[in-house]
Amino acid sequence: MSASIVQATLISDSVANNPSAALSLSCSAGHAVILCIACVTKTRTISSIADSAGNTGWVRANANGGGGSTAGFMDIWWNPSLTSSITSVTLTYSGTTKVQIGVLEVTGLSGTVDVSPARTDTTVAATTTAVAATTTNADDFLVAGYGGVGAPSSVSSPFTLQASATGGSGVGITVGVATVEEVATGTYTATFTTASQVGSALMATFKVTAAGGSPLRELMLTGVGS
Repeated sequence: MSASIVQATLISDSVANNPSAALSLSCSAGHAVILCIACVTKTRTISSIADSAGNTGWVRANANGGGGSTAGFMDIWWNPSLTSSITSVTLTYSGTTKVQIGVLEVTGLSGTVDVSPARTDTTVAATTTAVAATTTNADDFLVAGYGGVGAPSSVSSPFTLQASATGGSGVGITVGVATVEEVATGTYTATFTTASQVGSALMATFKVTAAGGSPLRELMLTGVGS
């Protein structure tokens, strides 16, 4: 069975809130929702995510999310399978911040994370920022996120850039989201190309439901704030 992207979109909060405003996002019950989150205040920690339907199950997909004052910020959270459809999400942080979020609504995921590699921080202005993951599962859906000053214009093969946004409308930070479904276990590298700048990249790999299987509700992962 393969994963399928239902939608790839962008949402943002241009006011330094805590929690964020209720950010409009329509996603259907039974689907996985993956949020690649870039915070303009780069030393923040995202402590929780809630949605309009009160679904449980929102967790960090990679324990290495976050950033530093000399780099960018990237965190990846997800809900493996929404019990009820939603119309918005709300984020809570360690302090106030503005956010830019790349959203993926996906079907065909099993509900578990395969690997969650370390975050890459580019602390000296550069035109590329790369993050890599070595998979252990035969069929993974890989999601790479980028947070920095300028929006990514492209990403290296075999990844596809699904969403990319500038820091316009007063947000002040950009986000990029790229994906690929692997064809064999191995090391996969997503290299985001931008204007010369600092930034951070993060990846999480999600197991795809085996043929004839059904998504799991119980997670087999742990994650803590950076």
